[in-house]
Amino acid sequence: MTIDPLLAEALGRLRGLFDEAHSRGLDEPWTAALATADLEARPSVRTITIAAIDDEGPLFFVDGRSGKGRQLAANPHAALCFFWPGLHYQVIVEGDAIRIDDERADHYWNRRPRDSQIAAWASEMEPAEDSEPEADNGVTSARQHFAWDAAPRPPHWHATRVAPTSLSFWKTGWRRLDAREHYARDDAGRWHKERRRPLGGT
Repeated sequence: MTIDPLLAEALGRLRGLFDEAHSRGLDEPWTAALATADLEARPSVRTITIAAIDDEGPLFFVDGRSGKGRQLAANPHAALCFFWPGLHYQVIVEGDAIRIDDERADHYWNRRPRDSQIAAWASEMEPAEDSEPEADNGVTSARQHFAWDAAPRPPHWHATRVAPTSLSFWKTGWRRLDAREHYARDDAGRWHKERRRPLGGT
């Protein structure tokens, strides 16, 4: 698949910020706010963990039975906001939410920290409502079940990519008065890059 040079440039910048945040040891550099909406355009937002940023966009895992999973299935469009205070940067990515194939999903799943894998399985193994939480909870059950074995991707968990239609790079702090760089795809599929003054919005 041929990637438009401007999209490649924008995703390269995003990966660079992502990697810099990680190398500097900033708190939770791999998180982003994910915004979705239902068919009546009622929005929801929550913080999620980003699994990777590949040549086609950012990826994350979602439980298909969750609120965001149902919204993405019904209305497959999403926005991500990355915010790294230590870098004085935020990046907003808007685009189509695309479920990737199981083979690639497993590849990215196997790269996740084990604690993240166990946490995903915890909801599958939650105790009955009348059980004692101190004696039995989903995390404990998952740890006991898998012991030192690999924890595979749960059946309801899917890898989803936000295939960008736009990316905006914002400087924060006192630099917020600077122009913001905006990459966007037009209706013909061509990518454009422009600098926007703050009052120009996103």
